[in-house]
Amino acid sequence: MPGGPRRLRWLLSLVCMAWAGLGIPLRAQNPAAPVRQRPAVVQGRVTDTDGKAIAGASLAVGETRLGTSSDEEGRFRLEVPAGRPLLLAVTALGYQPRQVPVQGTPGEVQALDVVLLSQIIALEGVDVKASRGLEGRGEAGVVKIDPKQVQNLPSPFGDFNKTLATLPGVVSNNELSSTYSVRGGSFDENLVYVNGIEVYRPFLVRSGQQEGLSFINPDLVSAITFSSGGWQPKYGDKLSSVLNIDYKQPAALRGSLTAGLLGGAAHLEAGSKNGRVAFLGGVRQKRSQYLLNTLEVKGEYLPRFTDAQGYLHVDLSKEKSSAGLPKSELGVLFSLARNRYFTRPANRRSTFGTLTRLQQLSIVFSGEESLEYDMYQGGLKFTRRPNDRLTLHLIASAMQTTERENANVDGTYRLCDLNGQTCTGTVELGSQLQYVNNRLGAAVVSAENRSEWVPDTRHSLEWGAKVSGERIRDELNEFLLIDSAGNTRIPEQLRTGLDLNTGRFSAYAQHTFAPDNAHRFTYGGRVGYWTLNRQWLFSPSFQYTFQPAWEKEVLFKLAAGVYRQPPFYRELRDRSGVLNAGLRAQSALHLIAGAERRLRLWSRDFVLNAEAYYKNLWDVVAYDVENV
Repeated sequence: MPGGPRRLRWLLSLVCMAWAGLGIPLRAQNPAAPVRQRPAVVQGRVTDTDGKAIAGASLAVGETRLGTSSDEEGRFRLEVPAGRPLLLAVTALGYQPRQVPVQGTPGEVQALDVVLLSQIIALEGVDVKASRGLEGRGEAGVVKIDPKQVQNLPSPFGDFNKTLATLPGVVSNNELSSTYSVRGGSFDENLVYVNGIEVYRPFLVRSGQQEGLSFINPDLVSAITFSSGGWQPKYGDKLSSVLNIDYKQPAALRGSLTAGLLGGAAHLEAGSKNGRVAFLGGVRQKRSQYLLNTLEVKGEYLPRFTDAQGYLHVDLSKEKSSAGLPKSELGVLFSLARNRYFTRPANRRSTFGTLTRLQQLSIVFSGEESLEYDMYQGGLKFTRRPNDRLTLHLIASAMQTTERENANVDGTYRLCDLNGQTCTGTVELGSQLQYVNNRLGAAVVSAENRSEWVPDTRHSLEWGAKVSGERIRDELNEFLLIDSAGNTRIPEQLRTGLDLNTGRFSAYAQHTFAPDNAHRFTYGGRVGYWTLNRQWLFSPSFQYTFQPAWEKEVLFKLAAGVYRQPPFYRELRDRSGVLNAGLRAQSALHLIAGAERRLRLWSRDFVLNAEAYYKNLWDVVAYDVENV
C-alpha cells in the first residue's frame, strides 16, 4: 500500500511520545533516593600576630561534630557541609578564641588563614606546697644507674657487669669474667631480676674465664637499680646484692650492630602503630682466644659464648589508668645462652726462687679440655590494674640447663735449678693425668604473685608469694693420677650419680609509710620453706630515709635487715659427690647508714654517696671452686 511505511513510522513515533508522557507521572509516584551532596573543604594555617605557626590549635564547626587540630606547622584541613553558612571556632592555649564564618559550594576547596591574638590572664597569687609522699626520692641502700653509662664504659666485651664493678663494695674477678662479688660475698649470692622475672646462671662454672656473658644485654636496658645491702623484703633471699633491670618498651623501629675481633652484638626493637605491642631482641657473641693467648699456659684456646634473648610486651586492654598505664598487659621474656670453652694446652714455663737459688718449672701438656653450658630461660608476666590503687602481677617462669665437662689432660713436669738461662740439674720429674666426664641437667619451674595497694599518697602495701620446683640430675666420673719420683697414686677418684627433686615456698609483705615530706619508712619481712631440709626461715628488714628541707639536696639513709639464703645444688654437693641434705640456710645481718648529696658542676649532675656498712654472717656454707 502506497505510503504504508511512512504511516507506520508516524504511528510508532506517536506511541513513543505517549509512553514518554505517561512515564513522567509514573516516576513522580516512585521518586529515587536523594543524592548525597559533596562537602566543601576548608584548609589553611593558624598563626599568631608575628606569623609564627600555632601547633595543636583546635578547630570545630558549630552545630556539628566536625573538627580537627593544626599540625606542627599550623596547617589544617577540614571537610564541612556545603551550601549553608557556618561558624568555625578556633581555640588555642594562651590565645584568644575566635569564630570565623565559612560557606562553600559542593567540592570547593576554600583557603583560610586564621590569626589568633595572645591572651594575657591575670591570676591571683597562690601558695604551692610540694608533697612527695611515696614518690620521694630513692630507697635506702639502692643506687640508680644510667643505662647510657653502660655503653660508654670500656671493657673487652662491653659486659654490663663491669659497670657494677665501679660501685663501692663491688669487685669483679678479672676482666674476662662476668661474675661479681659484693662486700665479701660469693658470686652466687646475687639476685638478678629482669622486668620482675628472676634469672639464673650456670651451676657448675669452674673459673672466672668460663661462665660466658652476663645475662643483661646493655642494648635492651631502659632502667637499672642496684642494692648492695639492706634491701626491701620484696626482692628476695640472697646474702649480698639485688640487681633489678627494666627492659625497654620501644615505640619505633630501631637497631644496632657492632663487630670486632673479640666478638659482636646486634639488636632490633619495634613497636606497633597503635602502641599496644612492642618487641625487642638481641644477639651477642664473645670470643676471647686473642686475650687468652697471653696466659702462661701456651696452647690453643677456642672459647665461644653466644647469647640470644628478647622481650615482648602486649597491651591487652584499650583502657588506661589515670597514670596512663594499661589496665591489663602481658610481658614475655625468653633467653638462650650457649657457652663453649675448649682448650688444648701445650706447655708452660715458670721461673721462681730466691736471690741465692733460682728454679724453673717446665710443663708439657697433651690432651684437651672442653666445657659446655647450655641454658634456656623464659618467663610470662601478666599485670592487671583493676583500679588506680591496686596492681596485681602473676609471674610464671622456667629454666633448663644442660652442662657437660670433659677433660683428658696429661702434664709432664720438670723442676730444675736455673743458672742464667740453663737448667743445671733436675730436682724433680713427674706427671699428672686429669680425667673428667661429668653431666648435669637441671630444670626449675616457678609461679608467683606480686601485688601492690596504694590507699593514699602516704601509704603503700606490697605482698606476694612464690612456689617453685627443682629437678636436678648429676652424673660424675672423674679421677686424678699423679706419678712423682717413681711413685704413682690416685688421690682423687669419683664415680656417682645424683638425683634431686625438691620444692620451695616463700612469701613477703611490707608497708611503706611517709608521714610527711621529709620522712619515709619501709618495714616488713619474708618467710621461706624448703622441702629438702624442712627449714622455715623468717627475714625481717627495715629502711628509713630522711630528706630535710634544706636549700641543698641531701638525703640521709638507714637500713637494717636479716637475710637468709637457702643452699642451692652447688653448695649441697661435696667433692666426694655426696649431698648434704641437712645443710642449713646461710644467714647475714646488714646494717647500713649513709648520706647522699646531689649537686651540679660544670653543667653536669653529680651524686656524692657515703655509707657505713656492717655485715655479720653465720651458718656459712663453704665449697670448692675447681680449676681456678
